[in-house]
Amino acid sequence: MSRILLAIIIAAAVNATGVATAATASNTRSLSPRQQLNACMTRAMAASRTLSYNDASKMCKAQLKPNPPALASNGNAAKS
Repeated sequence: MSRILLAIIIAAAVNATGVATAATASNTRSLSPRQQLNACMTRAMAASRTLSYNDASKMCKAQLKPNPPALASNGNAAKS
């Protein structure tokens, strides 16, 4: 009887950690840009006590800024 109870407890613990991990992963994807900036600045300022608020803001805005799409080249360079 105790083995069955132990197996149920272990299965419940494994299932609970899987659900918590999935919930955490989905929450990070649904952050608004302001929340992403706040989280980035919090991490940066916690990692470096000498980093100012303004420096962290500039750094994180540069990281979160979407990259412009690369322009396609047709292979015809300007000929002179």
